[in-house]
Amino acid sequence: MAATDSLEVAGLRRVPEFAEVVAISSRPARLEALRTAADRFRERFGAGGQVHGVRVVDLSSTGYSVRHAVGDSVRTVANPWVSVMARMAIVRFEDFSGAPRLLCWRPHTADGARAPFERQLVDRYAHSAPRRVLSTQFNTVRQALALHALTPADVHFVAFDHLRGQDMRTLMGATRPVEG
Repeated sequence: MAATDSLEVAGLRRVPEFAEVVAISSRPARLEALRTAADRFRERFGAGGQVHGVRVVDLSSTGYSVRHAVGDSVRTVANPWVSVMARMAIVRFEDFSGAPRLLCWRPHTADGARAPFERQLVDRYAHSAPRRVLSTQFNTVRQALALHALTPADVHFVAFDHLRGQDMRTLMGATRPVEG
């Protein structure tokens, strides 16, 4: 089975509008080609399947050092922590073939918060902050889904915006965080 076949079986498609941009070496020309491709993609994407619903659920709050959050833009700080709320979006939509799909966007897990960046942050600052500052759990991913009468088996896609603070291997079938 070709990779394209497996994409289509999953209800996905390649984004052909951007295929030729990769070969452009001139930065100004590549930027212009990206803008043109984005306009073409936006038009095609808007004509595709529809989003039928979005629900957002608070999963946890996490302490994040002000130094890492804003760098040197703040001179004096009374509290060296900012609180970041981890929320999961549950999106019900139609794929390109019209099939109903469910996407979980940013399903943060307490066990998955052992990615190297998160682990280094905890190791470095745990002595100066109580654990509740570093993380407070409100809902697990399963609980968040259950709030909307869903189970993990109902989810077709899982997506993240970045992986530096979350080890998603625990969401992909691993029973415990994997070192490395």
